[in-house]
Amino acid sequence: MMNSRKTKAQEETQQAGSAKRRCLFCGQEAELIWVHGHGQCAACGTNAEECCRGEQCRN
Repeated sequence: MMNSRKTKAQEETQQAGSAKRRCLFCGQEAELIWVHGHGQCAACGTNAEECCRGEQCRN
């Protein structure tokens, strides 16, 4: 069973709505898509936000 709790980084990204940001890898303005705890660029699929940066889930 996967943990459905979000990290602070995930919450901050989702609070921005569908705001696009420029990918540091491909240069495209694209949304950040959360997959298995890490954020991927919607344009190129590169891992833009690591899943293991020390964030803790909020209760």
